[in-house]
Amino acid sequence: MTQKDFIFLDVGSFIHRKVIPPSRWEETARSLCQTQIDFFRDHGLLEPHATALHCALEKAIVRFSDFTPEGQEFIMTAATDKWLKACDRKQTVEAYKDPSGLVRRLTKFRKLKE
Repeated sequence: MTQKDFIFLDVGSFIHRKVIPPSRWEETARSLCQTQIDFFRDHGLLEPHATALHCALEKAIVRFSDFTPEGQEFIMTAATDKWLKACDRKQTVEAYKDPSGLVRRLTKFRKLKE
């Protein structure tokens, strides 16, 4: 079965959405997006040609097809959603800048695949 392509992350739309209250939203959103893109790149989960790696952050769009096969499998585990929920509970911008939760989830994911 072939997987349909979809947008995983549209940074510009995410950053500029209307939120109430708006306090620190843009900084938080930028941190969240940058941390994820850096994490995916640093751990070989994005294809080298992915446009999000070659443009300004605000213009970055990450599609499912931009991920490596391993990256696609990892995304489908909802590990990034779990990381985001953990960040939301902390309610600090610094939480969204810390990829350690993603690294921990990726390490567990890779061990389960062995």
